[in-house]
Amino acid sequence: MQMSIKYPEKLSSSPAVASLRAERTIVKILQSLNWEVAHGSFFTDPTTQKPREVDISAERHWTKSSGRRQQYASVILKCEIKSVRDYHLVFAPRADREQSDSIQCIWMGYEDERLSAELEKAGLESEMINKLLIRFESIMSYPSGVIRPYRLLVDPLPAPVRSTAFRETNIGSEKDLETSVLWKATQSLNSAVQSDQNERLNNAFQDIRDDTQLAVRLRKNVYKVVSESITSKSNSISLYHPVIVTESKLWYLGGKVLVPIQWCRFCQVGIGSIDRWFDVVSIAHAKSYFHKLTHHYRSQMMRAGAKRDTY
Repeated sequence: MQMSIKYPEKLSSSPAVASLRAERTIVKILQSLNWEVAHGSFFTDPTTQKPREVDISAERHWTKSSGRRQQYASVILKCEIKSVRDYHLVFAPRADREQSDSIQCIWMGYEDERLSAELEKAGLESEMINKLLIRFESIMSYPSGVIRPYRLLVDPLPAPVRSTAFRETNIGSEKDLETSVLWKATQSLNSAVQSDQNERLNNAFQDIRDDTQLAVRLRKNVYKVVSESITSKSNSISLYHPVIVTESKLWYLGGKVLVPIQWCRFCQVGIGSIDRWFDVVSIAHAKSYFHKLTHHYRSQMMRAGAKRDTY
């Protein structure tokens, strides 16, 4: 009987339960700010094709109306929560002079090569495909085009500190890259973001392929039907903001003296064709950070003339 009484107490103080509590803290913060939140979101790893989990996914959706035309933006958070209490994360400033970060996004207008391949899969002849690709270019082009949702391609929250190098240490020892909790979290978020992007694009192209095949089968005007389908999909853009929340103390090595910081933007330079970045946030300041993040995107979208969708 005595063991059964102590067992829940030990379990309650275990690192696993502490990790769940930390995740629940962030879930409640995001819910209070009216994000659509999923705690424990599974995805298929793009490299291994195995199921993986990201701690928290959250979304907010916006619509910009202009006459009868509507454009849509989704702001998507992917969050990993890491409890490494006895370790410190020390960040060095960026060595280059890059002053800002581009938002990570997907949009149909960047996918002309894939569109060609999908239309070929749908059974269209090369002459019709070329005709539709010319139409695609005219729809997507800016400033002559009218579809591109360029005003909804907003900038991410400006970071007070931006870094490309860090150390993870408990003072007595240092973790190398392979064992670093922060580094593993960035890899997990990279996979989660890429998987989400793949799924959204796959769904969009599946709809276009279905519309194409249905138009062929029913002997409708294929050019008109596919053009309308492409136009509809090109009205949407998805913006990604990856975040790592940690119990570790964060420090900035701006000079000879270490300065404590609430959060920073860690940039992986030279990974692929573009830099990837992640906001690293102290859990003690998570509420303040997510309030700023939410206010930033709200003000940016409202400035672009968009309204938040409510369900």
